[in-house]
Amino acid sequence: PYAYNKKKTFLIKYFNLYKIKGTYRLFIRNVPISWVLYSKLGNCGEKADVFVYLMNRMNITARKVFCPAGDHAWAEFYINDTKIIVDPANNQILNAPKKVGKKHRWSYILSKNIFNKSDIIDVSDEYIDRSDLTVCLNTNKKYRLPVTVYSTVLKERYPDRYKTPREVISNFTDKNGCAYFKLGINN
Repeated sequence: PYAYNKKKTFLIKYFNLYKIKGTYRLFIRNVPISWVLYSKLGNCGEKADVFVYLMNRMNITARKVFCPAGDHAWAEFYINDTKIIVDPANNQILNAPKKVGKKHRWSYILSKNIFNKSDIIDVSDEYIDRSDLTVCLNTNKKYRLPVTVYSTVLKERYPDRYKTPREVISNFTDKNGCAYFKLGINN
């Protein structure tokens, strides 16, 4: 629904109510696909979910792909063992995923089976060039401590919409007090 109302009105800001063709509609994120189809409201994540759902209903293997800190989602499906990457929100096929990843400065990309939320695969190497990041804490090394990496890309690009950095990935320190990450080099 963001495309319908570029300006955040009171109803959008506080209630997620969008006026579309004279009718108010409630936009809710992370809802069942049946609600997206009923309400006819969705952004990239919801459109990717519907696309993946419909492809799988036609016995075509499809997965949702997203960048946790990049605020975008799309889909990939297979025809005769050939992967096809599509962006249902923008109605396009992504022929050069690395070019798209670099343009958006993505740092970490996952593929998810929408029917099994624990089936998540790191597909970053297909979309971005990565390098290693090691974070070592000067602390008592017998404890495994959490380390979280944040991205400021969206905050810099859309300061009115994003007030704080977004979480990219978390990991725990090892016995040497270090946590290891493999992230996009465009940040």
